[in-house]
Amino acid sequence: MPISCTLAAGRSIDCTDVVGGLKAVYFASVFQDLSVSASVTAGVLDELKGDTGAASGNLTIFRYDLRPELSSMTINVQADTNNGTVFYEQTLSLMFHKLASSDADKIVSLAKSRLNTFVLDNNDQLYCLGAENGLDVSGGNLTTGTSFGDMNGFQLDFSGRELFPIYFLPSPTVGAADFPFNGADALATGVTLALS
Repeated sequence: MPISCTLAAGRSIDCTDVVGGLKAVYFASVFQDLSVSASVTAGVLDELKGDTGAASGNLTIFRYDLRPELSSMTINVQADTNNGTVFYEQTLSLMFHKLASSDADKIVSLAKSRLNTFVLDNNDQLYCLGAENGLDVSGGNLTTGTSFGDMNGFQLDFSGRELFPIYFLPSPTVGAADFPFNGADALATGVTLALS
């Protein structure tokens, strides 16, 4: 995606009406280069394609619910003026309570995959990470803890490097079908969202 080298706008101080933290994360079952297959307008993915990259069919996405105040998303700017390079390092740290036998297969699948990842924050804003190059598992742990009050569960860390810092998805309507993806036009015109 070509980026202009000129400054186009400023930014004023906005209202203090947001909170931190994440609600859920969604992993697409098949990786796509969304900078090519999706429609992007001013940093917003306003159209999504099916699993095959076609304008119709299923888009299969797996939802992982998150406990409040345990998981985070961070975008770090990595710039080197001597080399004339800049890219954006996307990191996602997810924490899940309670070890279960079914989690082992999920962890192995996630660790092997290159992922388009959608992140829903506590303000009901949906973001896309790994749109062009994908996110990969970069670390994590499974733990039983030691004391009764210790964490029993697992943490997974994901990272990716992109040429564009982050893509937004159109603001969803809470309670609508296909929430939080119902703002993406293509989901109303040929693409069926399969949330698992």
